[in-house]
Amino acid sequence: MKKLTTILTFALLAIMSFSLTSCDEDQQIALELDGTWRGTVESKNGSFYVDIRFYQDGFSRHGRGYEYDENMYHYGNDYSRFNWTVDRGNIYLSYDDGSEVVIADYELRRGQLCGYLQQARSGWDMGYIHLTKLSDNRYDNGYYDWAKKQEKVVDDDVAQ
Repeated sequence: MKKLTTILTFALLAIMSFSLTSCDEDQQIALELDGTWRGTVESKNGSFYVDIRFYQDGFSRHGRGYEYDENMYHYGNDYSRFNWTVDRGNIYLSYDDGSEVVIADYELRRGQLCGYLQQARSGWDMGYIHLTKLSDNRYDNGYYDWAKKQEKVVDDDVAQ
């Protein structure tokens, strides 16, 4: 009887160890994305500065986000909202205007995100992105307030 109890105890521990494993690679990437990023996008048409805010939905592989672009060569700026998903290691951005972008062949480590932007459907290269993480959403809500103000400005412009 004691031997059976020991075997059942080890079986239970083995089952529990599988159920309590850490998140998969896509979830880990999504967790790392969650936050405020700033950097540049370089394309054939020029370069521009970009601020991006990724909000993760819980501990999932997806969320929503805000992007603020400032063209380096022209006066003006652009503000966009998007939904994002990490799938099989690629980062997919689906913008409110219907455009879809993939960040592929990237490196994400030590607070840096560097990789290639491609159109999701055609695979056409759009440029190269280099971002530095400024803050983590778990500790900073200041950028969210900025994004909400930008969203109101964009909504007001559309209403006019």
